[in-house]
Amino acid sequence: MENRYLIEVRNFTLVKETPKAIRIRLENHPKKICIWMPKKCTKNFTQTSAQFVKSFFMKNLCKEQERLKIKEEKMKVLFENFNALHVVNRTKKDIKEIEKIIDQKVNELE
Repeated sequence: MENRYLIEVRNFTLVKETPKAIRIRLENHPKKICIWMPKKCTKNFTQTSAQFVKSFFMKNLCKEQERLKIKEEKMKVLFENFNALHVVNRTKKDIKEIEKIIDQKVNELE
């Protein structure tokens, strides 16, 4: 493989390793996101740097960023709805029921 197809990534933390892939946390990313990378697309791997096939790396990075963006939007709507209901219904029973619904929705998102 030529060097133009590879991207060098430095300053990451190995989160998990399986026989076919590695999960890394990108320390330089603003949100320190984690992505999976296949081992067959990895070259010159050390604990803190590696070279990856550029197309796979960019695809996995964009996919994870999009997933996090959607999750944040869902959480924002969920808490906006909670705040609106919290103002309207002031009884403790209603608030506890709403909190249960929010906990369920948060668990579904994970």
